[in-house]
Formats: sequence, C-alpha cells, structure tokens
Amino acid sequence: MNLLKATSTALLMLSLASPTNAQIPWNIEIIKPEVIGREPGFSSSFSPINSPNYFQLGRVTVEQADGTRASLLKMLDYKTMKVTNLVVPMDKFPASHREVLAMKTVFNGDVLHYNGKVSTVKFDRRVNYKNTGEFACQYDHEKGQWSELVSLGKVDDLHFFYPMGADREENYYYYAITHRVDYASRTGEPTRYDLARFDLKTRKVDTLFTLDMPKREHYLHLDHTMISPDGRWLVLSEYGDKAWRRSYPKDAKDAQPVAYIIDTQKKKYKTCRIPDVPYGHVITPDSKYMILGSYETGEVVKIELETGKPVAQIKSTTTIFNFFLAPSGNYFLVDYDEEKCPRKVYDVRSATDLKLITSVMLDDLYSKPEMSRGLKAIMDGRLLISRTTDPKDTLNHATAVLIHRLPENIKPNEPGSSVAKRLERAETIANGKLYAGKNGIELNPPQYDMGNATSVTITSDKNVIVTGSRWLDDETSEEVITKLTRSGEKIWEVKLPTVKQAISSSGMHILTPDGGCVVYFMYYHHPKSYGIGRLALVNGNGKVIYDTQFNYLPNPNATYMTKGMELMQGGPVKIYGEIYPTPNGTSLPWTGTVSPEGKLVKSDY
Repeated sequence: MNLLKATSTALLMLSLASPTNAQIPWNIEIIKPEVIGREPGFSSSFSPINSPNYFQLGRVTVEQADGTRASLLKMLDYKTMKVTNLVVPMDKFPASHREVLAMKTVFNGDVLHYNGKVSTVKFDRRVNYKNTGEFACQYDHEKGQWSELVSLGKVDDLHFFYPMGADREENYYYYAITHRVDYASRTGEPTRYDLARFDLKTRKVDTLFTLDMPKREHYLHLDHTMISPDGRWLVLSEYGDKAWRRSYPKDAKDAQPVAYIIDTQKKKYKTCRIPDVPYGHVITPDSKYMILGSYETGEVVKIELETGKPVAQIKSTTTIFNFFLAPSGNYFLVDYDEEKCPRKVYDVRSATDLKLITSVMLDDLYSKPEMSRGLKAIMDGRLLISRTTDPKDTLNHATAVLIHRLPENIKPNEPGSSVAKRLERAETIANGKLYAGKNGIELNPPQYDMGNATSVTITSDKNVIVTGSRWLDDETSEEVITKLTRSGEKIWEVKLPTVKQAISSSGMHILTPDGGCVVYFMYYHHPKSYGIGRLALVNGNGKVIYDTQFNYLPNPNATYMTKGMELMQGGPVKIYGEIYPTPNGTSLPWTGTVSPEGKLVKSDY
C-alpha cells in the first residue's frame, strides 16, 4: 500500500436539508466523514497543518506491513480538492541528525509546511529538559530522503521560536526568535523579535532585521500575522484593550496597539495605529490594503500598506470576532461573538468602502442541529470550512467537514422577500437588545423565557418593547420598561418605584393590543426578602395602569409565575405558576387571574 498516494474524491454537494424559506448565498460541499479520519476539532489545542495549498483535515493510525503503526495525516489539496494521506517517516530520521539534536529517539517534530512533495519539519534540541535550539529539516516524499539540518536560532528560557507562516507562492517560511528580559518591570511579553525567513527551496536562512518593541511599562504582545498574496508585505499586529490600560495607568497613553507593516523586499518597516482589541485581519487579493476590526469598539478600518494610512473607516457592531474575505476581493464577511452579540448574522461588507451590503442569518446557514456554528478560514483564506458533529459526542469530533465557497459577489436581499422580512425582524429585536446593553438594562436570559413572555418584542404598532432591570447603585436595582423605534431609538421609558437596597429581577413581559405590555418580575424589597411576585400593566403611551405585588414567603399563599402568562379577552391576565399554601410547605401548581384593574380575582390550586 502506497500511503502517500492513496487519494479519494472528497466533495459531494451538501445534502443537509435547509428550511424552505432559508436562502444561503453560496455553495456548500461536504467532505465525507470516512475521508477525514479523527479530527480533534477547532479548539486551540489542535494546530493542523495549514499551508497555502494544503490543509490537514484530520488523521488516522494504520498498521504497516512490518507491524509498525503509522500516523496518516489527511491533507486536502486546494488545486484538486482531493484528500491525500501524508506520512512523515520519523523512523527514517538520520542518526547523525538525532545526535545533533541530543535525541536517542525522535520525540518531537512539528510539520511547519507541506507543498505536496516536501514536508518542512521543525525540531527542538533539548538538553536536561530545556530547549536550547530550533532546527528545520525537509523530507522529500518523492525521493524518500531527509535533508541536512538547518539551525533556525538559539532559544532558552528568555528566547522563543515565534512561527508566522509561509507566503502563498511557497518561497519562504517566516518566523522570529523572540527576546524577553528577566527584570521585574519588563517580564512578560517579548521586547524584541529577530525576524527571519527559511527558504523552502534552498533551505537557507535569510535574516530580515530585529524589531524592537516600543518601550512601555508592560509590553504589548503580537497577536496576529498576515502575509500579502504577492509575498511582499508581512504585517504583525499588537493587542491592547481597556483592561490592559487600567492595569498599567502610567503607560495608558502609549498603550495603543500598532501594526508593523514590513516590506520583505526592502527589509524595512513602518507602523500604523490600529483599533484596540483587533480581531478581524485580512489583506486584499491585490496586496494593496489590509482591513482590521475591533472587538471592543466595533471599528472597521481599511489601511493602505504602501503608506500605512487609513483610507476608509466605519463603525459596526461590537464583538467583532473575525473577517472572511471573498477570493474575488469584492466583499468580506464580518463574524461576531455569538454568545455576546444580539445580532446572529454574518454581515456582508464591501471591501472597497466598507459599507454594509446585506447580512446572512446564522440560523439559515446552520439550519440543522448537527451543523456546528462557526467558520474557519483555511489555505490562505481562500476557502472556509465548518463542521457537522454528533450531538452525543462530548469531545465534539467532526462527523463531516463542510466547504464554503464564497461567490464573486453577494447581492442584497430582494425587498419584500421572505428572507428580507425575517432579517428585518431579527435585526429589530437585536436593536432592542443592543439598546439594553448600551443603557445598563439587564435582560432575562432567553433560556429562562416562559412561553411568550420574554424581554424584547415587536409591538402591535410596529415598535419595540424592552423590559429588564437596571442597577442604581451597588445594592439597589429598578425595573425598566422602554419603548423604542425599530431602529433602536427611545420613544419613552418607565421606571417602576423601588426603595433603597431593593432588587428587581430582569423579569419578562407579554404584549397588549394598544402597543403596551404586561410585565412580571421578582421584587426583593429588602436584603432578607424571599421575593415578591410583581405584575405591572403599561399602556402603549407609557402610562402605568396598575402595579400589583403578590404575597411573599414566609406568609401563606405566596404565589410565583413559573410557566408564563397570557392576556385574556377583555383585559384580564392569567398567570401560571406555583403557590406555597403554608410557610414551610411544598409548592402546588397554581393559576391566578388578575383583573384589568390589577386585582387578583381568582386563585386556583
């Protein structure tokens, strides 16, 4: 069996059924699970080979003819879209090389790059369990030969190898040897980077220059590396945020992160200011511009690489996580932190002026429970992948890999289409949640909603109601009901009465026909309170019609909503929950009816 040449066609058109009203504006293909092997996931603990033309999908272990076991790396070929079994035969590693590396047996070796014919592997030289040097060695799979060892640099407790990756033409692999100093005021991040590149064809090391970091109370670290498609520009970006500046107030003014734009041809560099907490990083296909975003502020900026000057800048939603640039260079997707961002979409923005083109709803793209949410850019960003998983697998291994091919352009949704209507509704709800976040209003977590009772809804008059609690000081909070336009502008706000040291829960509401709502929340009126169920009716103009408080423990007949509420014809509200008939007894199912005037007129249990 020739393990290296064993290939299989990887792609099938995605057969996972999507909702009939879902529209995904690009093609998705599926790589069958038997082709992947074992894939440990997209976690930080898994560092696959991600060369410009090859990506490691997974691996399998097989027994060879001589009884030994070999690990097969499952490599996806960008040009053929077939999967090849890659084997790097460490058992054939020359004894003379092991002697240089102080190895009796080969116990380390990371594949830095693979081009279909040659693997470039990095080895550590460890003496007394300490790393003393980094070396590169290439294995030619066609000839079955290892090359000579090449020293990449000396390392120790204060000097480390910093990988950066290969250019698209696969001429060089870029890296640095970082320097740290050992006195207290300078410990932590590197103070200097000795930049170099390993020639993937001649195996020569070409030193670029030493990059000295700006002197700061505490150094910022390099967080991201980009290499332009033409190989000319190497861009290294720093990371800084508000927490960092609060920790080092003496150095707050020069704590702003910068990008180092390195001209690899002239071996010179320039710096430019970049947004705090930079999470989106792409270079356009023409190698003229880079686009970056900020998780913290929502800034998106386009910078010319030749000059280091910004040429376009806009404000987007905060919690930017990543950018995915289409191979055409016409647009890019903006990925947000789904846990923190109310907008469950990928924004599609023009790569020319950064303006919003449209948005793709995540629920449309990930339409089945087994489809793992989240994209990953591979092969120099030219392909995107996601996965399917078995919900029963706690280790979250992939059962299939999905290939996403972004088209040349993505057009806005057709006005009035079902997709446009659903997107507009989702964005309206998100605007309400964004308003709450900006104005200190804590919302009820969606998983604790009860039936139709929730925190943000669209009213009968096409506006938005937001209900939640807001802290007045460290020990007092109040219940807030706010009405907004669909774009998130305040129409009115109502604050229900409270007292010092009283705490109001976030609560939830149902809508009324006049554009108002009925809100229910728990009210802890003093520090030792068991909590009072509280129900308020606010009409469409923001007038409080009633504000009713129910009995509370340890008094008998304490009542709590646990299963939601509904508005009955004529205005009464029916509440479904539990009642505690005795001070220390168990609860019983309870249904209460509140009159249009706010009186509890019926209590069934």
